[in-house]
Amino acid sequence: FINQSASVGGWLALAYLTKASAVFLLGGFLVWSLSVRGLRRWGWLAVVSFAVISSPLLVRNARAFGNPLYSFNTRFLFADSFEQGLSRPFRGTWTEARDYLNTYSGRSILRRAASGLAWEGFIFLRSLAPATLGDSRPLVGLVILLLALLGTIQADRQLICLAAMWSGIFYLFFAWYVPIAAGDRFLAPIIPIVLLFAARG
Repeated sequence: FINQSASVGGWLALAYLTKASAVFLLGGFLVWSLSVRGLRRWGWLAVVSFAVISSPLLVRNARAFGNPLYSFNTRFLFADSFEQGLSRPFRGTWTEARDYLNTYSGRSILRRAASGLAWEGFIFLRSLAPATLGDSRPLVGLVILLLALLGTIQADRQLICLAAMWSGIFYLFFAWYVPIAAGDRFLAPIIPIVLLFAARG
Protein backbone atom coordinates (compact mmCIF):
# COMPACT_ATOMS: atom_id res chain seq x y z
CA PHE A 1 0.00 0.00 0.00
CA ILE A 2 2.94 2.35 0.61
CA ASN A 3 4.24 1.96 -2.94
CA GLN A 4 0.74 2.12 -4.41
CA SER A 5 -0.16 5.33 -2.63
CA ALA A 6 3.13 7.02 -3.54
CA SER A 7 2.80 5.87 -7.15
CA VAL A 8 -0.72 7.23 -7.48
CA GLY A 9 0.43 10.59 -6.12
CA GLY A 10 3.34 10.62 -8.53
CA TRP A 11 1.26 9.78 -11.60
CA LEU A 12 -1.36 12.37 -10.66
CA ALA A 13 1.40 14.95 -10.20
CA LEU A 14 2.61 14.28 -13.73
CA ALA A 15 -0.97 14.60 -14.94
CA TYR A 16 -1.33 17.85 -12.98
CA LEU A 17 1.70 19.31 -14.76
CA THR A 18 -0.28 18.79 -17.97
CA LYS A 19 -3.86 19.46 -16.83
CA ALA A 20 -4.83 21.23 -13.61
CA SER A 21 -8.03 19.21 -13.17
CA ALA A 22 -5.87 16.23 -12.10
CA VAL A 23 -5.96 17.70 -8.59
CA PHE A 24 -9.62 16.66 -8.39
CA LEU A 25 -8.55 13.07 -8.95
CA LEU A 26 -6.11 13.36 -6.06
CA GLY A 27 -9.01 14.42 -3.86
CA GLY A 28 -11.08 11.52 -5.19
CA PHE A 29 -8.28 9.07 -4.46
CA LEU A 30 -7.96 10.35 -0.89
CA VAL A 31 -11.69 9.93 -0.29
CA TRP A 32 -11.64 6.45 -1.82
CA SER A 33 -8.56 5.42 0.19
CA LEU A 34 -10.54 5.96 3.39
CA SER A 35 -12.73 3.01 2.44
CA VAL A 36 -9.81 0.61 1.84
CA ARG A 37 -8.36 -1.13 4.85
CA GLY A 38 -4.58 -0.76 4.87
CA LEU A 39 -4.55 2.04 2.32
CA ARG A 40 -6.31 4.29 4.80
CA ARG A 41 -3.07 4.67 6.81
CA TRP A 42 -0.96 5.59 3.79
CA GLY A 43 -3.19 7.89 1.77
CA TRP A 44 -1.17 10.89 2.91
CA LEU A 45 1.82 9.53 0.97
CA ALA A 46 -0.05 10.32 -2.25
CA VAL A 47 -0.21 13.96 -1.19
CA VAL A 48 3.51 14.03 -0.34
CA SER A 49 4.45 12.38 -3.64
CA PHE A 50 2.13 14.74 -5.53
CA ALA A 51 3.63 17.80 -3.83
CA VAL A 52 7.25 16.75 -4.41
CA ILE A 53 6.89 15.96 -8.11
CA SER A 54 4.66 18.92 -8.97
CA SER A 55 6.59 21.32 -6.70
CA PRO A 56 8.01 23.45 -9.57
CA LEU A 57 4.49 24.35 -10.71
CA LEU A 58 3.14 24.66 -7.16
CA VAL A 59 5.92 27.08 -6.18
CA ARG A 60 5.53 29.08 -9.39
CA ASN A 61 1.76 29.42 -8.88
CA ALA A 62 2.21 30.43 -5.23
CA ARG A 63 4.72 33.13 -6.15
CA ALA A 64 2.95 34.44 -9.24
CA PHE A 65 -0.69 34.14 -8.17
CA GLY A 66 -0.67 33.57 -4.41
CA ASN A 67 -2.28 30.15 -4.81
CA PRO A 68 -0.27 26.96 -5.41
CA LEU A 69 -3.26 25.29 -7.12
CA TYR A 70 -4.02 28.26 -9.37
CA SER A 71 -5.47 27.46 -12.79
CA PHE A 72 -6.45 29.92 -15.50
CA ASN A 73 -9.58 27.87 -16.21
CA THR A 74 -11.00 28.49 -12.73
CA ARG A 75 -11.95 31.99 -13.84
CA PHE A 76 -14.68 30.39 -15.96
CA LEU A 77 -16.27 28.30 -13.19
CA PHE A 78 -18.74 31.00 -12.23
CA ALA A 79 -19.04 32.79 -15.56
CA ASP A 80 -22.05 32.53 -17.87
CA SER A 81 -19.94 32.40 -21.02
CA PHE A 82 -16.36 32.06 -22.18
CA GLU A 83 -16.30 35.72 -23.23
CA GLN A 84 -17.52 36.86 -19.81
CA GLY A 85 -14.79 34.87 -18.08
CA LEU A 86 -12.12 36.49 -20.24
CA SER A 87 -13.42 40.04 -20.01
CA ARG A 88 -13.53 40.45 -16.24
CA PRO A 89 -10.65 40.45 -13.74
CA PHE A 90 -10.30 37.24 -11.74
CA ARG A 91 -10.59 37.81 -7.97
CA GLY A 92 -10.12 34.28 -6.70
CA THR A 93 -12.34 31.20 -6.77
CA TRP A 94 -13.95 31.73 -3.36
CA THR A 95 -14.73 35.40 -4.08
CA GLU A 96 -16.17 34.49 -7.48
CA ALA A 97 -18.27 31.72 -5.92
CA ARG A 98 -19.61 34.04 -3.20
CA ASP A 99 -20.49 36.75 -5.73
CA TYR A 100 -22.17 34.19 -7.96
CA LEU A 101 -24.33 32.91 -5.11
CA ASN A 102 -25.24 36.48 -4.14
CA THR A 103 -26.05 37.49 -7.73
CA TYR A 104 -28.12 34.54 -8.91
CA SER A 105 -31.22 33.01 -7.39
CA GLY A 106 -31.37 29.38 -6.32
CA ARG A 107 -33.67 28.68 -9.25
CA SER A 108 -31.18 30.10 -11.76
CA ILE A 109 -28.35 28.04 -10.28
CA LEU A 110 -30.47 24.87 -10.38
CA ARG A 111 -31.47 25.64 -13.97
CA ARG A 112 -27.81 25.91 -15.00
CA ALA A 113 -26.95 22.68 -13.16
CA ALA A 114 -29.92 20.78 -14.63
CA SER A 115 -29.24 22.06 -18.14
CA GLY A 116 -25.57 21.10 -17.82
CA LEU A 117 -26.42 17.60 -16.59
CA ALA A 118 -28.84 17.08 -19.49
CA TRP A 119 -26.46 18.35 -22.17
CA GLU A 120 -23.55 16.43 -20.71
CA GLY A 121 -25.73 13.31 -20.71
CA PHE A 122 -26.45 13.75 -24.40
CA ILE A 123 -22.75 14.33 -25.15
CA PHE A 124 -21.87 11.31 -23.02
CA LEU A 125 -24.23 8.99 -24.94
CA ARG A 126 -22.97 10.36 -28.23
CA SER A 127 -19.35 9.83 -27.16
CA LEU A 128 -19.92 6.14 -26.44
CA ALA A 129 -20.71 5.35 -30.08
CA PRO A 130 -18.42 5.51 -33.12
CA ALA A 131 -18.36 8.84 -34.95
CA THR A 132 -19.20 7.10 -38.22
CA LEU A 133 -22.77 6.46 -37.05
CA GLY A 134 -23.73 10.13 -37.36
CA ASP A 135 -27.08 11.15 -35.87
CA SER A 136 -27.78 7.69 -34.44
CA ARG A 137 -24.81 7.88 -32.07
CA PRO A 138 -26.87 8.76 -28.94
CA LEU A 139 -29.18 5.76 -29.47
CA VAL A 140 -26.27 3.38 -29.88
CA GLY A 141 -24.64 5.03 -26.88
CA LEU A 142 -27.74 4.32 -24.82
CA VAL A 143 -27.51 0.61 -25.69
CA ILE A 144 -23.83 0.61 -24.71
CA LEU A 145 -24.66 2.34 -21.42
CA LEU A 146 -27.34 -0.27 -20.65
CA LEU A 147 -24.78 -3.00 -21.35
CA ALA A 148 -22.38 -1.24 -18.97
CA LEU A 149 -25.03 -1.22 -16.23
CA LEU A 150 -25.59 -4.92 -16.91
CA GLY A 151 -21.85 -5.41 -16.61
CA THR A 152 -21.85 -4.08 -13.05
CA ILE A 153 -23.98 -7.02 -11.88
CA GLN A 154 -21.87 -9.27 -9.66
CA ALA A 155 -18.78 -7.14 -10.40
CA ASP A 156 -16.36 -6.33 -7.59
CA ARG A 157 -18.09 -3.81 -5.34
CA GLN A 158 -14.91 -1.86 -4.65
CA LEU A 159 -14.18 -1.61 -8.37
CA ILE A 160 -17.68 -0.30 -9.04
CA CYS A 161 -17.33 2.34 -6.30
CA LEU A 162 -13.97 3.47 -7.66
CA ALA A 163 -15.29 3.65 -11.24
CA ALA A 164 -18.39 5.56 -10.10
CA MET A 165 -16.33 8.04 -8.09
CA TRP A 166 -13.86 8.60 -10.94
CA SER A 167 -16.63 9.04 -13.51
CA GLY A 168 -18.86 11.10 -11.23
CA ILE A 169 -16.17 13.68 -10.47
CA PHE A 170 -15.53 14.32 -14.16
CA TYR A 171 -19.18 14.21 -15.18
CA LEU A 172 -20.45 16.66 -12.56
CA PHE A 173 -17.56 19.08 -13.02
CA PHE A 174 -17.92 19.29 -16.79
CA ALA A 175 -21.72 19.36 -16.60
CA TRP A 176 -21.38 22.62 -14.66
CA TYR A 177 -18.79 23.74 -17.24
CA VAL A 178 -21.14 23.21 -20.22
CA PRO A 179 -22.01 26.93 -20.73
CA ILE A 180 -18.28 27.63 -21.16
CA ALA A 181 -17.15 24.65 -23.22
CA ALA A 182 -18.56 21.25 -24.08
CA GLY A 183 -17.35 18.39 -26.22
CA ASP A 184 -16.45 14.73 -26.45
CA ARG A 185 -12.86 15.37 -25.35
CA PHE A 186 -13.91 16.31 -21.83
CA LEU A 187 -15.36 12.85 -21.29
CA ALA A 188 -12.25 11.01 -22.49
CA PRO A 189 -11.35 9.79 -18.94
CA ILE A 190 -14.83 8.24 -18.50
CA ILE A 191 -15.48 6.51 -21.82
CA PRO A 192 -12.92 3.66 -21.51
CA ILE A 193 -14.31 2.70 -18.09
CA VAL A 194 -17.89 2.52 -19.39
CA LEU A 195 -16.79 0.52 -22.42
CA LEU A 196 -14.98 -1.98 -20.16
CA PHE A 197 -18.17 -2.58 -18.16
CA ALA A 198 -20.18 -2.70 -21.41
CA ALA A 199 -17.87 -5.41 -22.75
CA ARG A 200 -18.42 -7.39 -19.54
CA GLY A 201 -22.18 -6.86 -19.90
